Amino acid sequence: MNTNELWEKNLYSFYREIPINRLLSANARVEMIEVLSTSLIETKHYRRITSEFEEMWRRLDRHRYEIDVVLGNGRLFTGLNAFSRKVSQLKNLPAQSKFEAFWKLFCRFYRKKSKKFTSDILLQSNRLWSIRYWEYPWTITNSRLTKRMKILDVGSGWSLFPMYLAKHGHHVDATDTNKEQMTKISPFLARIQKVEINYRVQNVTQLDYAGDTFDRVFCISTLEHIEEEIVNGQHVNYHSRNLDIIAISEMLRVLRPGGLLVITVDYGENPSDKRSYRLRDIYKRLLYPYQHLLLNNDKPAINWHKHCSEIIRLWENKFPFLKHGVGRSSIGIILEKK
Repeated sequence: MNTNELWEKNLYSFYREIPINRLLSANARVEMIEVLSTSLIETKHYRRITSEFEEMWRRLDRHRYEIDVVLGNGRLFTGLNAFSRKVSQLKNLPAQSKFEAFWKLFCRFYRKKSKKFTSDILLQSNRLWSIRYWEYPWTITNSRLTKRMKILDVGSGWSLFPMYLAKHGHHVDATDTNKEQMTKISPFLARIQKVEINYRVQNVTQLDYAGDTFDRVFCISTLEHIEEEIVNGQHVNYHSRNLDIIAISEMLRVLRPGGLLVITVDYGENPSDKRSYRLRDIYKRLLYPYQHLLLNNDKPAINWHKHCSEIIRLWENKFPFLKHGVGRSSIGIILEKK
């Protein structure tokens, strides 16, 4: 059995494709990402992608002190002020004792603050990668990337994903509403990774690009956050302003004919989860605007209970510290503009 046959055998043994049918203006398909990618975890292609991301982590770790300086900003100066107050208490000590006390105090302070600052980026980037452990490889293997494409990554934050694309020779624009991440943190991390990315502060509902600009547009786990709010300590998304629908229209606008729009969203059927999309929401909100273009109106269908236990096992075994990931999956949506 050759590699392709093994790939197909593994793929269909873990999930059945959901029947989203052909659109007149776009082809669409929806897949449960964790279940799909699990079937590929032993393949060389999947391992290559994950190992490349892991090497990007290690590169960040080797530059932890530079990252400390960039991330410290206001907190660092606040800490230095506290440190200076402690130093002022040493003025009555003899000269030699004063120097030794100062040095010990500085070393203790720096070790503590350095560890804290570095963990801000390294731990959060590791958390981002762990959540995307299935999403990034699924996206990369399903987006039919060829050499030197013009790509837009929406909602990038300080994600390593656009840096991965740039490393593979693509021209990448990355957007997010977070000004500090787009103008300071992400460009610095990109320099560490030795790649060039055009970072811009933009809202996905109002993209400042001409139509038909990009070969690929990626929107990785962003749509569930653009109307997110905290109610009684819980993250919720009521979609009251339909920003996700507007966002898809904008991303399709800047996509060239024949290009792919690849979207992933948090998915779950747990009633206590007020932020993730239900399957009915995916149909009504993410595909409904194109309903009049559907040749067939069949709704997508997933047996959540069938796959839930497998997904929980994957999360607990791979990332036991990420309890929030248990009971939640990811759904991938691919639209091809015609």
